[in-house]
Amino acid sequence: NVYRSADQYDDAIALLDKIITLSPGREREFYNLIAEIKTDQKKDDEAIFYAQKALDKNPNDPIAHQRIAERYVDMQRFDDAIKSYEQSRKLDPTNFKVHFALAQLYLQTDHPDQAAELYRTVLRQATDDELLTRAGKEAIDLEEITGTLGELEKAIAPLAFTFAHKDIYRRILVALYRRYVPALVARAASGDAAVVAAVRTERDRLGTHGLKPLLEALNDQTDTNQQAIAVEVLGHLGNKGAAASLVRLARQEPPADPAGARRIGTLTASLDWKVRVAALVAAGRLGDARVIDQVLPLLKHEEVSVREAAVFTLGR
Repeated sequence: NVYRSADQYDDAIALLDKIITLSPGREREFYNLIAEIKTDQKKDDEAIFYAQKALDKNPNDPIAHQRIAERYVDMQRFDDAIKSYEQSRKLDPTNFKVHFALAQLYLQTDHPDQAAELYRTVLRQATDDELLTRAGKEAIDLEEITGTLGELEKAIAPLAFTFAHKDIYRRILVALYRRYVPALVARAASGDAAVVAAVRTERDRLGTHGLKPLLEALNDQTDTNQQAIAVEVLGHLGNKGAAASLVRLARQEPPADPAGARRIGTLTASLDWKVRVAALVAAGRLGDARVIDQVLPLLKHEEVSVREAAVFTLGR
């Protein structure tokens, strides 16, 4: 390590060669170290030679295939790196670090479908919330670009129901709706009859089986971001079953500010107000007459924006 940090690569390799003869059974570890040093020296062919020697010691070792893939990446030999990563994944399907590395290579080599499938595999098989969060975010980012968020939703929705005890799946699904539903609304604004019909069918589908996770998000007092997304999305999905919950949220008064009321225009400064007014407008979009009795008292609310939203909702 001292030789290597001082850029005395040949001395480091000579010492490792000596250690290899003195430590039988650990050759693979030291061959990998030599491969790393050869990479530092920009001697790519020699790096692959030693990485292969490490691999030959145990050809069924997924870590050895992973390391040789990393050497190929350093050399920008992406096709070779993909083959080695795929072999590593085959030998150890639970090494999700390999899945993410491989997905990035597929993106770099213009194979987004393979990358998307790897992210979906992580979502189906991983149990760690941090891994699931990362896979969900990268999958949503990718499939928004490829226009396949609807297919991704079909893959994640069953997981949210099957693993209802794990909030992470619901959070990922709600984040997906945040990207997908506004895009559908924008498409419907094109006015093309066929597009409008297709969007209506898709929104009806989402409104049917997306209602439960979105209502859970709406009632999640621990995450105001999830609540805000649910409010933004529910009004556009057309499922009247959400109207009562939206009005209930709109009627909740924000907690008192210990510093006293701080007013901006006609509104008390509070993040909650924006969400609650939006919830009332979203309920109005759904046009459910069953909420009239709950909305009527809001016509006398002290806040102008609440009264305006109540008029809109009653009109609808």
